[in-house]
Parts: sequence; C-alpha cells; structure tokens
Amino acid sequence: MSELFREATPEERREYYTKEWSAKKLPDFIVETLEEREFGFDHTGEGPNDRKNAFSDIRDLEDYVKATSPYAIFSSVALYEDPREMEGWIGAELVFDIDAKDLPLRRCLHIHPSGQVCPLCLEDAKELARDTLVILKEDFGFEEVHVVYSGRGYHIRILDDWALDLDHKAREKILTYVSAAEEITFEDLQSRRIMLSSGYFRVFRLRFGYFIRRINENHLRNIGLRKNQIESLLEKREELYEGFVKNAFLTAFPQGIGQKGILKLFALSSTFSKAYFDGKVTIDVKRILRVPSSLHSKVGFVTTYIGQEEDKLEKFDPFKDAVPEFRRGEVREAYRQWTEEHGESI
Repeated sequence: MSELFREATPEERREYYTKEWSAKKLPDFIVETLEEREFGFDHTGEGPNDRKNAFSDIRDLEDYVKATSPYAIFSSVALYEDPREMEGWIGAELVFDIDAKDLPLRRCLHIHPSGQVCPLCLEDAKELARDTLVILKEDFGFEEVHVVYSGRGYHIRILDDWALDLDHKAREKILTYVSAAEEITFEDLQSRRIMLSSGYFRVFRLRFGYFIRRINENHLRNIGLRKNQIESLLEKREELYEGFVKNAFLTAFPQGIGQKGILKLFALSSTFSKAYFDGKVTIDVKRILRVPSSLHSKVGFVTTYIGQEEDKLEKFDPFKDAVPEFRRGEVREAYRQWTEEHGESI
C-alpha cells in the first residue's frame, strides 16, 4: 500500500540532491544573506549535529550538499558578522512556526496517531498560516513576509528591518497579539471594548472562527455548558462563524448561551490559540530552520518556498507542489486512497 508520508532512504536523498536540487531553488532571501547565516546539517536523522558552517559562495554550498546528500539542511534565522562562531549578531528573522502534528485543535484528532500528519490537519495549518499572514501584514504593516511549507506545516518568516532588531520580549508581545491570547472579561463584553480596536478584533475573529468550526461535544461539556447549549452551538456553528466574519459578534451567538457561556468559549478559544504556534521558535533569536528547497527526509516531502502573497498560499497544494520526483507516483496513489477513505472530512 502506498504511503503519503514516509522516511526517505539514503539512496533517495542522493537521487534528490544530485538530480533534482540545485542552489537555484533557494529563495532570494536566503541567497542575499548567505554570508551572514550559520548552516547546520543532519547527516544521520538524529538532529543537526554538523553546526557552525558558513558559505561565502552559493556554489560552495551546492557542492557540499551534492557531495553529502544530508538528511536535513538548516540555516540560522539570525544574521551574524561571523556565522562560524555565531558572533557579531546583526539581527534575526521574526518567525512563526505552525506544525500540523502539534495543533491542539484540528479536525483529524481521531483519524491518525499523535505525532503524524494528514491532508486534513495540513489544511487546518494552512488556514492558520493564511490568517496569520493577513494579521502580520494588515495589523503590523510587515512587508518582507515569506511563507514556507516546512514538510509538516508552515513557517512564516519576516525580514523587515525593524523586525530583525526586535528582542525576545518584543517578539513575545507580538506572539501574544497574533495568537489572540488576551483575556476577554465581562467589562469587555458589556462595553464591546474588543471591537474598538479593528485590528485586534480581526485577530480575535479569525482565531475564534477557526475554533468554533472545530470544537466538539467533549470540549463544550468540559467547560460546563449544558446539553441544550452544546446542541445549539454545534447545530449553528456555521451560522456563528458567518456572523463573526460579518462582524455581527455577540448577536451571532444562539439564544440561551448567556454571557457566562460566551466567556467560557472565549477562554477556551484563547487556550487553544496559544498553542497554535511553537512559541519558542518566535522568541528565540538564534533558532535554526529547515532551508527551503531541502528535503524533509522524515516525511519524504520538500521544504518548499511559497511566496509572500495570500493567493499563492491559497493555491499551494503540498501533495502536488512539494513532492520530490522520486515519490510522485507513490504520493498520487496514496492521496487517492486517503481521500476515498476520509474525503468526506475535507
């Protein structure tokens, strides 16, 4: 039986790097800062143990990769005057990491074991990435925002000059905002204060919209909602979602939920939102990430640069656009089998 995701063999890695890959596939934002980045390699599948590499010429990097066919390739989000010694810190990309296998709220929780990914949770991760891209551009005015398919999710990498200079505390504040992790109180509801900031309401609306379409009966029972409230919410979840999209806000909730019930829902949504991102990646100014165009050997897909625009992310299909040549037939058949079994869930 064909597999959607599987580990690439050493022979397949060699085939990919010698026949499919070249340095021309690297995105410009990596090439233009090549000399300032530390590169790390994983040659065995046990993690990046070959660190503190630096390349002044893209051809040297290409020669090294083709000669070694590594299990994984990483580069620093930080830029250094001396990347070999990780000294002379110039700045660091602001990064948001959405990993489908770690999403606390997704539609496929009972479809596959924990730690794996499927088309359904990858689609959920893509929705979060799209919403995050909108927030970062419209609320913060970031312009150099690059989206990368990581192999099991999405990286959003920001290289605006002022973003590069942010310290870890400022990055943490941005993460709190983007994840809609601020607490909503009775006073907020009564005064509708959260609507006064059009920016924050956009964040809240997007995160709560994602939440309301994926919660289940157990979630609602665990926060103390009554049976009739649960049934009403689940029955009208799409209407509630549309109400939020149209900025109807409180009037979108079914009758009988009440302020206490609404606050419980907001609190649960906030709890989930905090875990949509790997916060350590955002805050860490010396993190390394998979290099776009490199092979994610653990799952047999290519870490793929998507671009800077929302429409490019919308059109991106990892099962067509991130599949190495040596797996195309296998992935096509495995995807067909998966959709036959689970297609009604997509």
